[in-house]
Amino acid sequence: MSQNKPPRGSGLHIQCTLEPQTFASLVVLLQQADIPFRPSYSDVLRTLIHLVIADLAHGTPPITDPEEAILFLSRSGFSTSQVTGHRQRPYAKTLSLSSLRAHQTEDPASSLEDQLKDLLAQAVEKDNAESENNT
Repeated sequence: MSQNKPPRGSGLHIQCTLEPQTFASLVVLLQQADIPFRPSYSDVLRTLIHLVIADLAHGTPPITDPEEAILFLSRSGFSTSQVTGHRQRPYAKTLSLSSLRAHQTEDPASSLEDQLKDLLAQAVEKDNAESENNT
């Protein structure tokens, strides 16, 4: 369950404050249900969130596209500053990977390879431009 972790730096960083006994109770409940998780605060919360989605959405999240998710959150009043501005590069990688996965079932392998090459070339070009701007 916790294996569905997004690429490093590409997910939303969400904080909350819980009493120690509340969090410890969550850990106990996961252990009693034999649900695997790593002993980290974020993995426990990620595991619980996946369980809630699996239960409420019957295993199929209502939003699966990262771009659609960000638009939805923004329209709903949530801050999306984590995935815009200086933080946009890790998020762009997530969008690119998501786009490639979506086209993987639709396009032949050669077309997917061409898309990947184009995305990599764009990333290198963007990195070079950012390096020049930073010097």
